[in-house]
Amino acid sequence: MNSKIIFIVSTFFALVLFTSCSTDDEKDHAFNYINLEFYEHFSSGSSFIHFNLSTIESFPCNNFTLEVQVETYTGHTEIQVNDIDVPDICITTIGPATQLLQIAPPNEVNPDFTLWVNDKRHEFKINIADSRISIEQGTPFDNHLFFTFDTLMRIPKNTVWGYVIFEQNKKEKNNLWTKIMEAFKDAGARDILLDDGFYYYFSVKNNEIQFENIKQDILTFHFQFDESLEVLTELFHRITDQ
Repeated sequence: MNSKIIFIVSTFFALVLFTSCSTDDEKDHAFNYINLEFYEHFSSGSSFIHFNLSTIESFPCNNFTLEVQVETYTGHTEIQVNDIDVPDICITTIGPATQLLQIAPPNEVNPDFTLWVNDKRHEFKINIADSRISIEQGTPFDNHLFFTFDTLMRIPKNTVWGYVIFEQNKKEKNNLWTKIMEAFKDAGARDILLDDGFYYYFSVKNNEIQFENIKQDILTFHFQFDESLEVLTELFHRITDQ
């Protein structure tokens, strides 16, 4: 079982405006700088390393995409980013042009990369260990590529993590939280020690996970669980329905 995350959140609504775009305008949307954010994506019993590319420059539509070409050789991957795809419909919110690349499972990722931003060459190496992934800048590196971070901690196999938002008063919240955690432990959930660092989905400090973009009052959890995640979700709903 891969690492999973459970969120109990409220629904929100947003108003989005649309206008038409013309592909004739592509030449007016030049870019010079790319930001690269990497992470390990978990799905269906496996994981893949993803690269999330975005321009440093912003554009009048936030659904512009980068045209990217990827060539894979033995021990080496070459990525060319040299154009923007302008959609027929524009979501009229200012934002960067982006592209998400699925690279490979961690044990199959080539260590050496070349990324071209237009005609600017950038060599870098990705190092994947059991506990962390790191990116190391190479030579040549033309300073038109930036990394959001250079080290990412890896989530151990069969780790379940998440948070719960409560609407009850403090006493009711504590009682319900205790019942949920006791039920999870009775089902086989075991405490796990996570090293301090950034895990992309959350950060850890002193074995406490933190979801940095969540402003509500939450309670977080993380533990190892070898059975199906549905066992825990059924327990959770059974207890909260009571």
